[in-house]
Amino acid sequence: AVNSLLNDVETKYDDIRTVMHEIIPWNTRRPEADDDDEERINYMYDCLTKAQNAFHRAISDLDVSINGKVDQFKEAFEAYGTGRNNTPNRYQRWFWKLRHEITGEPIVWDKPEGSGDVYINWGSSTCPTSQTAPELELLYSGRAAGTLNKAWAGGRNLECMKLEDPKLSGAISPQPKPANLDAVEYRTLIEPDKSRPIPCAACLVPETVAVKTLYARKSCPKNWKIQYSGLAMADSGSNVDGDFICLNKDVFNLPAQSEAGAHNARLNPVWMSCEKCNGEKIVPCVVCSYENKAEMF
Repeated sequence: AVNSLLNDVETKYDDIRTVMHEIIPWNTRRPEADDDDEERINYMYDCLTKAQNAFHRAISDLDVSINGKVDQFKEAFEAYGTGRNNTPNRYQRWFWKLRHEITGEPIVWDKPEGSGDVYINWGSSTCPTSQTAPELELLYSGRAAGTLNKAWAGGRNLECMKLEDPKLSGAISPQPKPANLDAVEYRTLIEPDKSRPIPCAACLVPETVAVKTLYARKSCPKNWKIQYSGLAMADSGSNVDGDFICLNKDVFNLPAQSEAGAHNARLNPVWMSCEKCNGEKIVPCVVCSYENKAEMF
């Protein structure tokens, strides 16, 4: 019974804490409202404060022992709301509706599932920045690496390998025939005889459900946000089937150079033929994130 009680306490207190965190900065930046709206805002804030104080008192006196009573949050629950007011996320719903009616801001539901996702920004050593997107966290940067293009075997995927202080194990004796991992470079149609290493960055996108690479597209679907756009690339000369990657278009602004060895994999732009295409075309791509929000109004 106590565990069920604590789950209910956590849900309701999180609702109060979330709205208290949002309503104060919103109230300072919103346009001036008429007397009726000011009264509605003050009434909600008073109810919110009363409920928060009641939960603080109950939490400070909480008895989680075997003798703990199930009614020790009775006052807090009554302050939160009873009857038809005792609904999940009561204060968030109340605040969204009030904010929408006063300032016209959309009602946005923060879905509980999904707290972030990680993707590789192929072609950049940094994570994209945007005024509208949440701030990304750079986990590490490095260079693209993969199987040599004339290798007898190896992995089909590319990896973003950290350049500084790589952690390697000791040699195995006797050594089996190894599958090598080495630098992967890219080249363009402008200078096909030259190539350049591919920088990369591992980026954490907070408050997102998923990150997806879409090929043959230049924009993201509705409710998705663009992380970066570029060209589809693949190794056309490898003995090992390889994956496609979306190479950031910004990398093509860098001057080409010849660094790779004779057997290093070199990625080329991917061409595509289709029924509605006017001849063969280079395939664009875009990396999109689905935010943990959905606009309801």
